[in-house]
Amino acid sequence: MGLGFTFVLRGIMSPFAHVMFTSCTGVALGFAARRKGWLRGIGIFLVGLLLAMALHALWNGSSFIVSGLDGFFLIYFVVQVPLFALAVVFVVLLRKSEAKLTRARLTEYADAGWFSPAEVDMLSSGAGRRQAVRWARTLPGNGASALRSFVRHATRLAFVRQRMLVDRANIAPKQDEAELLDAILGDRVALAAASAIRPV
Repeated sequence: MGLGFTFVLRGIMSPFAHVMFTSCTGVALGFAARRKGWLRGIGIFLVGLLLAMALHALWNGSSFIVSGLDGFFLIYFVVQVPLFALAVVFVVLLRKSEAKLTRARLTEYADAGWFSPAEVDMLSSGAGRRQAVRWARTLPGNGASALRSFVRHATRLAFVRQRMLVDRANIAPKQDEAELLDAILGDRVALAAASAIRPV
């Protein structure tokens, strides 16, 4: 019984729990990076770290509070399963927030002529990206690779633009912006070349 309990706890359930604990710190770092001022960023990071530590303590403590698999599963389904569900909801909301941010920032570049409205729609939605990937797979040579690079660079550009808006005094994002715009031009050349030799 002891060995079976340990296997279920450490081999099956524990990996999922630890991913959730670690994500608290990672999400906090992400939010901290978007905020202006290092003091506020440290505060957000500490909140995420303390939440991760509290959840980990709850996880470890639950195996001491109850005895046997029945008691542990009761604690697991009453406490941990709702936490997992909340984590899934949070991830969905976070992805929607990131898509909204990507659309808003890339629209600014579209207004300056760097992207077309159709490209902004494609880059700021999962469905648009999947459709573009299917199209790129029909291209010869490195067409699919060029599209992946284009999407990656454009997404990074949106977040660099957000950093520029949050921390206007920092010159590093402006250098990143210039490098990403150059990379996007290279991606466009590669996509155009792949499209030009596409068989009819």
